[in-house]
Amino acid sequence: HWVGRPLPAIALILLLIAIFYHGALGLEVVIEDYVETALVKLGLIVFMRFAAIVLAVAGIFAVLHMAL
Repeated sequence: HWVGRPLPAIALILLLIAIFYHGALGLEVVIEDYVETALVKLGLIVFMRFAAIVLAVAGIFAVLHMAL
């Protein structure tokens, strides 16, 4: 019931966006520091960003589903 109210739902959506953005930035730094091959590095960064976007969108849809 708590998520069904507008303010907590908006706060959770903003939190999800911030968490996945922050996590993607951190993982990108780790990949850049520890992966030697440029092609593998690029592939991992693209995959990681795609996964972060997909998971964030899934989380946002879950919050919206609970709110509606």
